Amino acid sequence: ASGVAALVKTIHPSWTPDQIGEQVRISANPIDDLNTSFRRQIGFGRINARRALTVESPSVRLTEFSVDDAPAGNGDGIIDPGETIHVTVEMTNYLQSTANTSLELTTTSSLVTIQNAFVALGALGTLESRTNALNPFVVTVSPTAPQNSSVTLTILISDNAYQDYASYRVLISPTFRNHGINDIVMTVTSRGTFAFDDYPNNRRGDGFVFRGGDNLLFEGAFMAATGSAQVVDVARDDLQEKQSDDFQPLQTVRVFTPGSRSDQETYSLFSDSNAGPNRIGLDVGLRTYAYQNPQDNNYIVLRYALHNSTAATLSNLYTGLYFDWDLGTAFENSAGYDFDKALGYVYDVEAQGILTNVGVAILSHPTFAQYRAISNPSTDPVNWGVYDGFEKQEKWVALSSGVSVTTVDATDASFVIGVGPLSVNAGDSVIVSYAVLAGDDLSDLRSGVDAARARWDVLSSTGEEDKAPSLPVSFSLYQNYPNPFNPTTVISYDLPRESVVSLSIYNLLGEVVAILVDGQQSPGHHNVVFDTEKSSGNLGTGGSGRLRYASRRVVDDPTRRELSTGVYFYRIEARSLDGAEEIFLQTRKMVLVK
Repeated sequence: ASGVAALVKTIHPSWTPDQIGEQVRISANPIDDLNTSFRRQIGFGRINARRALTVESPSVRLTEFSVDDAPAGNGDGIIDPGETIHVTVEMTNYLQSTANTSLELTTTSSLVTIQNAFVALGALGTLESRTNALNPFVVTVSPTAPQNSSVTLTILISDNAYQDYASYRVLISPTFRNHGINDIVMTVTSRGTFAFDDYPNNRRGDGFVFRGGDNLLFEGAFMAATGSAQVVDVARDDLQEKQSDDFQPLQTVRVFTPGSRSDQETYSLFSDSNAGPNRIGLDVGLRTYAYQNPQDNNYIVLRYALHNSTAATLSNLYTGLYFDWDLGTAFENSAGYDFDKALGYVYDVEAQGILTNVGVAILSHPTFAQYRAISNPSTDPVNWGVYDGFEKQEKWVALSSGVSVTTVDATDASFVIGVGPLSVNAGDSVIVSYAVLAGDDLSDLRSGVDAARARWDVLSSTGEEDKAPSLPVSFSLYQNYPNPFNPTTVISYDLPRESVVSLSIYNLLGEVVAILVDGQQSPGHHNVVFDTEKSSGNLGTGGSGRLRYASRRVVDDPTRRELSTGVYFYRIEARSLDGAEEIFLQTRKMVLVK
């Protein structure tokens, strides 16, 4: 292939590298007919040197792909089940001019239906680009599409005898999103994990990548505890085969580029309602911030708002992060702790030349630091490892023993870094922040901590979003999570002031099948668990209400009614305290799949 490219370069010395590559591609001999089961999946064909020097053809390529769910969806930038989305593409012609380029959007997936499939771009000159912004493709997503469903959309390109294609993969209702605005690419999920959302397979996400290199992080997870019997987390559990599942996502992670406070931000919301008897009573809002400036390119700031949703003070709260780093072979990593910077770090002792270092630093509470380096294979009962599992008792020890184990050498290394003890009054919140960093050496990490701490000083001192606690500024009804669901899902909404609230579930006939909330509620963020198999609901924080089931439109029967697979609607109505004025009304769709 490189030899053919060199031949093309001798014939067309003024062409750009992209043009040379396109000439080699477009002149190849198609082989799809010889591999029908892999049509359009194994490249454009087999290279042909003679054709590369003689063929004159356009080469129209997909150079930009964007999805907009605002015109016919909820506008949150995420492709949700049941939504209709607009797809805009930019196509660039690298070679000979076209006469009348046309596009057709196709798919083999049953999860989407294409409503507007054809676009005429007209004539395209050499190196000319054009979009279908005035006539976007329109795609409707099945209301039963599962979360993290992958759909390949293929654009068929034609201009007289010229035929080509371009494919793009989209995710429906992804539970993970990527930071990628600076030298670090890091996956953030909806439930408190980092790097990946499908431990231990680790395919859903890009991990933690520094300057385009290999993934460096096997597992990252949020943790909190008030005692050895009350530890909530999503790190690997005591069998190591899976992660703990103590956190219930309340809002799918969202990415904002640019963000309101930095060049790129994410936001997610989750609670510890899955923790059963270990539950502390925390709602956790995670905001992350990344910057493009040269001095800020090697870190991402994590800001946790920990809200006490109980009626009692949390007086012994420890919170932290577990990170299992894998640098190089992953078995010759050393971990350490920098007291001056409140920084835990890992590096590969076998690396030659530049030694990539990674780490996490405490920004908000460095004097409350907790840190424990872990040699994962260790069987020492005192300096234990996690190959045999990560027990709740061990998590409590790591979170609450101060800066206890500062180093491990030449091993498969991980660490827990956090802060505590903290005290949070009932209904109040506390803000805890960290920086996740990478650099060529420890000096780079230390400089990154200084830059991140300067940024944090600004973030924590200005802006409404950095004040805790804060009340919503408007009424909002969020998409339920998960969706589709079986048998439970969480419905979240915001009340900026005290209101009389009714939250009901309807079937496709408009019949009320359940009333989740019916009464006066205080301002704040509210989470309601809808369980189709139980006759009681968890009304979350800051409200009163009851769950009732109805057989028809009139809700007199308190017994549970069996609900079948299908589309349902949830509707919230907020009225003034005297009931005379309707101040908010919204309905959303959800799908039950049994």
